[in-house]
Amino acid sequence: MIGIQGKECESSRKSKHHEDGKPSFQVYDLGNNVYGVEDTNNGLSIRLIFIPSSIVVAAEKVHREDPAGMPDVNKFLTAYAVKLAVETPTDFTNGFIGVGKLEGHALYLYKTKSGANVGAVISDDQRRILVMPAPSEK
Repeated sequence: MIGIQGKECESSRKSKHHEDGKPSFQVYDLGNNVYGVEDTNNGLSIRLIFIPSSIVVAAEKVHREDPAGMPDVNKFLTAYAVKLAVETPTDFTNGFIGVGKLEGHALYLYKTKSGANVGAVISDDQRRILVMPAPSEK
């Protein structure tokens, strides 16, 4: 995965640091009251995207009004989070691979422009989405 898109927040510069002096996590302002946290440990990078309730409510409203137009709110929200969490050109849509399971939760799988697979797990309240590298096979 390539770095999260957005402006680094001041809190990142004040966070705890690894032994190599780098911050243990980075916080990003992704716009529209969406924030992301990136942490890398042992070469694995994970991103946690915080979605405001206003976006969740708007997505649920569209789903209620046009279920055929948005049949799966969680798929929409995870696609949005993946687009923010990995470097995605504005004219590119990350490919949806399918849904798997991770410790009893749905794991939404996407293929990025770089060809890497990522997985996204959404919280029960739909406001936190964990984006992480995923295996190359479903």
